[in-house]
Parts: sequence; C-alpha cells; structure tokens
Amino acid sequence: LMNNTVFDASATPITFPLANVIEGWKIAIPLVRAGGRIKMVIPSALAYSCVGTNGIAGNSPLFFDVTLVAVQ
Repeated sequence: LMNNTVFDASATPITFPLANVIEGWKIAIPLVRAGGRIKMVIPSALAYSCVGTNGIAGNSPLFFDVTLVAVQ
C-alpha cells in the first residue's frame, strides 16, 4: 500500500488461476515469462476500486513484486 503496509506475502510459491485475481494481475501477469519478475503498480480501478477489502481501503493503488516461477 502507499504507506508501505504489506497486506500479503509468501516466501514459498503459490498456485492460483488468473480468473481468481484482481483485474490488474489479469493484465500484467501474462506479460511475464516463467522465471521472470515483475514489479506492478495497480491503480485502484484495476484492484478493489472505491470499495476496498480486508484491510485495504477503497481507492488504494496496490504495489506488487512478483516472481513467476512457472506457468501451467
């Protein structure tokens, strides 16, 4: 978040279908090859909009640093 709050982190790989993620991830993750890394700044309109969720205030841009281990 903008105040450097970490709302999610994992040191071990996790698996998930792209259909279950925020819109910003659906756009950005397909641009990364397996083994690649991406730093994303997702505007609130492509995340949780003005509604927010679980400790993330509405209208919050989100910042991610992701290493894509594999694509299935």
